[in-house]
Amino acid sequence: MAYQPMYKKIASDLRNAIDTKSLSTFPSEQELMKSYKVSRTTIRKSLELLKETHVIQSHRGRGTKIIKKTTPHPAGMPNTNRQIIGLVMAGFTDSYGTSLLKAIQAYALKMNYFVIMRFSNQSAHDEALYIKQLIDFGVAGLLVFPVENYAEKSEVLTSNIKRVPTVLLDRQIENYSLPIVSTDNYHAAKTLTKLLLQMGHVNTVFMLRKGSNNSAMDERIRGIKDAYHDFQRTIPDDAWQQLDIPDATSEHYYDRFQKSLDEIRNRLVFNKKFTCYMALDFSCINTFIIAKDSLTKKINRVSFLGFDGPPYLTSDVKYNRIVQDEGEIAHQAIKLLDNLINGVEVPSTKILIEPKYLDNHSVFPV
Repeated sequence: MAYQPMYKKIASDLRNAIDTKSLSTFPSEQELMKSYKVSRTTIRKSLELLKETHVIQSHRGRGTKIIKKTTPHPAGMPNTNRQIIGLVMAGFTDSYGTSLLKAIQAYALKMNYFVIMRFSNQSAHDEALYIKQLIDFGVAGLLVFPVENYAEKSEVLTSNIKRVPTVLLDRQIENYSLPIVSTDNYHAAKTLTKLLLQMGHVNTVFMLRKGSNNSAMDERIRGIKDAYHDFQRTIPDDAWQQLDIPDATSEHYYDRFQKSLDEIRNRLVFNKKFTCYMALDFSCINTFIIAKDSLTKKINRVSFLGFDGPPYLTSDVKYNRIVQDEGEIAHQAIKLLDNLINGVEVPSTKILIEPKYLDNHSVFPV
């Protein structure tokens, strides 16, 4: 028989005692030390094992209690497979989502969960349908990276979204109070905008994709506005530039994309008051770079920065950017979902992750 460390043997004994109901009140550390004739360190390692598997829960000043076993689901609730969680994503790109997917799978496996993935491709109908299918299948919980235009949610979503523990990734769904793990978009945008104002960039163009409608974008815009308010300045009406950036499969894609390029080029050449350009998502970053690099006329030097892009410094990507910590978002989301599945008390159901600021020397003082 393979050697088993003492702390694992103690944890196994206690787990069996709880499962067989021969232990109803959990003993103190002192009692366990005396019973097993081991050190406090060994006992605490045993208790950590039991906490990780949600057998017990400790509270400072209130001792340790046994977590009650889950009762059968009430009528109308799905039977769940406690080893499987569902992941429904609106989509992903090289700039955001790829690392998130890899990290979700890695952390889920580490916590003994299998993940079933579904991609809605920005379809609210498909998103609601996949959520219902996964719940009916019996997943223990859900992670959802919601589609845009969240105000148009369907009855299918309304009747299903709260049937199992659910954690949202990066975006909120309006009118649904659900746990969420997201980048702290508000403070990132506010801090960045204040930095620009301190450097003398009182006239910055804020580029956003036409039709963007999600909470992450809303928070970035709110942060920008509050930064100007703190500096007692007003954002010019023409500072907001909405770009029509269609999907490559969209009708009249080339004409629509060329129009957005022309709008940026014209502003760069003819509107000299703007000294800085900030792209609020990666599609605007790419569009701006293509427009600027294709200019035939010489222009004044302008600063440029944006949200998203490669999470590392490289000479190939020559702009300052805010990069979301996808690994930590995944880590905290899996951890939060696991606690919700197991009925463990959590200090907060809204977790904000600080992003990283990468300086590629594309912002200059005025």
